[in-house]
Amino acid sequence: MIVDKYAVTTLGGREVKMVFTTAAYIMLCDRHGGIAELGDAMRATDAAGMRETLWIAALLANQGLMLERQVTSLSEQDVFNVDKLAAVTLPFQIKTINRAVMEAITFGVKGERLPDSDEAEVDVVLEELNAEKKPEGGSGPDASSPTASSRA
Repeated sequence: MIVDKYAVTTLGGREVKMVFTTAAYIMLCDRHGGIAELGDAMRATDAAGMRETLWIAALLANQGLMLERQVTSLSEQDVFNVDKLAAVTLPFQIKTINRAVMEAITFGVKGERLPDSDEAEVDVVLEELNAEKKPEGGSGPDASSPTASSRA
């Protein structure tokens, strides 16, 4: 694989590598405006929140597959999308998928792994604010640095 920063999760019985690429960041911004807004949408406990979690999971999984295969598109049977994931995902699995998404985004933006604790909640807004507070020349890219990819 071209990048070594990714989150691993199981989607539809397949172990996949989720990668937050520049293309995925652009698509995320087009849909939500930024990472903080995506975080707000994913925290919703209704069907819309689940759909957004599955949308970004599909996007990041597709990015991982494309990087792994070194291609710029996937065949229709290989592509993850919201409908396919919703059909093979149980509601209790959303929390695990959400965590993998946040880990992939953290890798893409900062190149760091999240804490190992399953209980640790990720506050994307707080992370963005902390990143903005770092003094010039501080480590890590700012929250507006691009990191996304292709279709979901």
